[in-house]
Amino acid sequence: MKRYVLDTDICIYWLNGVQKIREKVEQIGTSSLRITVITLAELKYGDYRSGKIECNIRNINKFLRKIRVFPLDRNAADKFGEIKAELGKKGEVIGDFDILIAAITMNCKSILITNNTEHFKRIPGLYYENWLEIQSIQP
Repeated sequence: MKRYVLDTDICIYWLNGVQKIREKVEQIGTSSLRITVITLAELKYGDYRSGKIECNIRNINKFLRKIRVFPLDRNAADKFGEIKAELGKKGEVIGDFDILIAAITMNCKSILITNNTEHFKRIPGLYYENWLEIQSIQP
């Protein structure tokens, strides 16, 4: 069974009711969906920045009952270092959180679901899809 890791932007689209994302989630089923602990941290940050903190926290907690969270472990940390060094050598630096999300996704042999393809296409070996455009990139 394929496993999919939802990037933060996709989670926000889903939580905001974007139809393409909801349809794809219904098609795939939530049992094969995951997020990373990095995405969870970004979602929590958004909760506390909003004007509706309690409501947003409730929504995220409800969301987390459906989706499992991949942790950051030693193997993913190693992959992070490798990716960041490689991108740095090429002068193609992207944000550390994006690299961590990619490293965890790769470590867990999953496919990243993101609308942020401009950053993630720079990471060799990362499989990703954009469910808003329904395109798949496999190295």
